[in-house]
Parts: sequence; structure tokens; C-alpha cells
Amino acid sequence: MLLLEAYILIFEINRIRMKYMGSKRRIVSEILPLMLANMKPGQTFIDAFCGGCHVIEKVPGEYKRIANDNNRYLVAMLEALT
Repeated sequence: MLLLEAYILIFEINRIRMKYMGSKRRIVSEILPLMLANMKPGQTFIDAFCGGCHVIEKVPGEYKRIANDNNRYLVAMLEALT
């Protein structure tokens, strides 16, 4: 069952529409400017609960980015995709 779930997640990530419980996809355009307001290019942006990675994928490339999540299967899948 886990293999099937991982396949579904990989398929969704490739479409960049991964549905994930607690997703910030709908509000990323509102919260990201607030999160970056006091940061300077070159500083590190840490997404402690990355989930579907909708926030961290929108962080401009001039910032260092670190993504983390407590879901070990999700983290393993994201590591395999990068």
C-alpha cells in the first residue's frame, strides 16, 4: 500500500498540484511576502512543515532553502525526486 501511495504522491508532485492535508497552497501568495519581509537575499528560508512544498517552491532563488517535515515517507519521496 505504501508503494501505491508513494506513486500517487510522485504523480501529483510532477503535476505540481499535490493535495496534502494542511496544504498552504491556497494562501501561499498571502503568507510568503510576510515571511520574507525581514529577510535579505542569501539568508536561509526554513520551511519546518513543508508538506506538499507549495511554500518553499515559491521562495525566490536568491534565498537558501531548507525543507523539513515530520512525515518520513514524504521526506524520503522528496529526497528521491531532487
